Amino acid sequence: MADVGQVLATGATTIVGVAVGAGLTYWFGVLNRRHQEAREDKTRWYEQRLRAYIEFSTAAFDGFVLSVPAIVLLALLLAGCGQIRTSDKPTGPPKVLYQQTGSGSTTTPRFKVPDDWALVWAYDCSGHQIEGNFIVDFNGFDGFLNPVNQLGVKNNGVENLHHGGKGYLEVISECSWSFQAMT
Repeated sequence: MADVGQVLATGATTIVGVAVGAGLTYWFGVLNRRHQEAREDKTRWYEQRLRAYIEFSTAAFDGFVLSVPAIVLLALLLAGCGQIRTSDKPTGPPKVLYQQTGSGSTTTPRFKVPDDWALVWAYDCSGHQIEGNFIVDFNGFDGFLNPVNQLGVKNNGVENLHHGGKGYLEVISECSWSFQAMT
């Protein structure tokens, strides 16, 4: 039978171990939240910048004439309007790394993407008069991403991705589609 001193020593060691574990869990959580908030701020700025660029490109290519106030507004949006520190701003306008238009399923050639990039996508199944699948997978960087998985007649969007490397996109669909991988 254990004596009282041994029981008290074992109990105290257990309590200290639990307290240390809880404290470490709390501080690791705080560090993780700070890192996540910083990335979310950067992503929000990047999304606004990319959205402005897409709207500008769409307007320019659809033959619309932009007024002077619209051009000034676009320049302010692309400049970031002081929303983040200068050291965090990507330089230059968004760059198209790879783009493709087609229908049905396909696999792209391998291409390289940076750690932060965006996939601008659209699909249209209205010609088939049914809902269709539109799935895009990115394979190759030390893993696998499934940034787009849609079911519907028609849709478009922008997916901001934070994993880089060399890889390829696999499109699985019966619809007409297009996408651009952009920085």
